[in-house]
Amino acid sequence: MSAESSELRAVVATAPGKVNLSLAVGALGDDGYHPLATTFMALTLVEQVEACPAAEITLEYLPGPIDTTGLSTDESNLAIRAARALAEFTGTTQGAALRITKHVPIAGGMGGGSADAAATLVACDRLWGTCLLYTSPSPRD
Repeated sequence: MSAESSELRAVVATAPGKVNLSLAVGALGDDGYHPLATTFMALTLVEQVEACPAAEITLEYLPGPIDTTGLSTDESNLAIRAARALAEFTGTTQGAALRITKHVPIAGGMGGGSADAAATLVACDRLWGTCLLYTSPSPRD
């Protein structure tokens, strides 16, 4: 498939949850964040993000082992924020329909929201062909 083709495929990316083995939190910085020093172990529980071509950036949670009924799909969601930040940084006007299947327990300190955001960055980078994370051919090739 050529890069000019309007028929794009879905891109799936995964990212593992984690468990902190040690965590040190520093003083609040001027930017409103605390510096962290951590040692963690990645889990075999992974978040799966599917990104499909769309006119705008949207998010839905697919049925899976984790109940997602209370999770937001608006601008407060880390995956939405990650996709929008990537789009702004790269200047793309493309959208992405994000579909997340969660396997990392919610609010368990296992980094599920961060894993969603990381997998979203990988999937959108590949979908949009922005080539920030990979130098290999995009799924459109």
